[in-house]
Amino acid sequence: MIQEKKDRTCVIKIVVRHIGDIHFTIGVSVSVDEWSGKELSKKVENYKTKNSIIRDKLHKIESIVFELERNSVLKNLSDL
Repeated sequence: MIQEKKDRTCVIKIVVRHIGDIHFTIGVSVSVDEWSGKELSKKVENYKTKNSIIRDKLHKIESIVFELERNSVLKNLSDL
């Protein structure tokens, strides 16, 4: 689901799916044509810095999920 803001940009979110969805906003908003599906296109001002921020946030979220999985916390949160 894309939520367009009044300035016609969309907020980039990372979604973690487990029992429900958890949305992490990245703090970067772009128009649809500025987003390649994985990163910002080169036509975005400061795209390298912003892509670095996105990768860093994704890495932090992955680290938390892996740590929860390693400690069997995710298994305890599941209906399985």
